Formats: sequence, C-alpha cells, structure tokens
Amino acid sequence: MTQGFEVTPASQMPHNSGADYQIKHFPEGVVVYTNGGIPVSAMTSLGKLVPGPDAKKMIALSLSAYYAKVLGARVIYPIAENADTLKTWEKRVEEEIAAMRGLSVLERWEIGFDTGTSAKTMVQAAFPDQNITRDFGIPHDPDDFGRCMRTVDYFTSAMGTEDPEIRKRFLDPANYKGKGQQWPAILERWDELCALGRQAGLSKRWGKFSKPHAEELYQALQQIERSAL
Repeated sequence: MTQGFEVTPASQMPHNSGADYQIKHFPEGVVVYTNGGIPVSAMTSLGKLVPGPDAKKMIALSLSAYYAKVLGARVIYPIAENADTLKTWEKRVEEEIAAMRGLSVLERWEIGFDTGTSAKTMVQAAFPDQNITRDFGIPHDPDDFGRCMRTVDYFTSAMGTEDPEIRKRFLDPANYKGKGQQWPAILERWDELCALGRQAGLSKRWGKFSKPHAEELYQALQQIERSAL
C-alpha cells in the first residue's frame, strides 16, 4: 500500500508551513498525508490534483481513518475524482479491511465507514473502557441510524451472535447516561426503528434504497428527538 508515492517538500509550495507531506496516487484519486501539517495553500489547491469537477472535502471523512492506519500518518486528505469513483474506492477499501489480519473487531470497525458520531456513541456505551469518543450524539436521520444499526449488527456478528451480552451492552439505557437524553427512547423503539431501516435498504452501505421507508424512519427519529426536548 505504501509503494509508488511521491514526496513533495512543502518548501516547494508557496506560503509553506515548513511541513513535508506525501501524495499517494490511487486509480480513483489521490491521498495526501503527513505526520506534521499540510500548508493551507496546498490544501486549497488539492482539488487540482484530480481531473474531476466533483472532488470535495467530505471525501476525507469517509476514507481518512483507513488510510491513517495503513499509511501511519496523522493527517489524511483523500480526494476522489467524483462521486462514482468514490463509491468504487470505498468498496475496494471495504474489501481490503476484510482481508486485513491481526486486527481486533474494534480496530476493524474504527477504520471502516460506519463511524459517525451516533455510532461512536453506541460503541463507547457498549465498551466504556475504550477511548472511542467524547463527542456524543444521537441518530438524527436515516444515514445516521443506518450506521448505528450496521454497527450493532457488526459487533453482534463478529463477536458472536449466540452471545446475548454483546447486544445487551449496546441496548442498555444505563450505559448511555450523560450521552444524550433521547437515547432511552431510541433504544426502547430499537427493533421498530431497525425494521424501518432494513425496509429502507440500510442493512448494507450499498444496496437498493427505499425512499418511503427512509422517510418513515426519518419521521420516527424526529418524533423521538422532539419529544425529548
């Protein structure tokens, strides 16, 4: 994974910050990474490194954890050529994560794609001895809830579907004290919300999406959120 990159000294960039960074080229785009910093002037021009007009910063959020692990860097900024190549890229990364050896269940999840704020909150609640996050939140929409649902599915499957204790950790309201007052209501309706999520096609990140069921799920989540205010 670390072969074939080019090293670009920041001193060669205008208005540099003195930090060296590296650019790794992939078929779907580029990854800029460093253990120091990336000059602001370089960050503003990174989109020019790929030909597509669709490159956007949000792409860094979906791939950064994986490449931080693989490339051993603190600052990661992946840029895909466009939305379609990003999807291809993410699918390939999912396959690479599945093939990686020597990682714990938690480590695999951390470099995957279901690590939004609400999903991290659930993992922190289930594994309080782990330093997952201090930024707690609830699922506000189908995308958020999909990540939460797939996270619980992942851990219960990877750690033993016959062990009810894993599921209990995730669904015990006592574990969510101080993590958001809406959580007890969400957990109380968990099976109902999951049923809507599965009907909406959220069991997998990529699949057939049902807009009516997603809208029903969204309304249910919003109702819970409003009722707890």
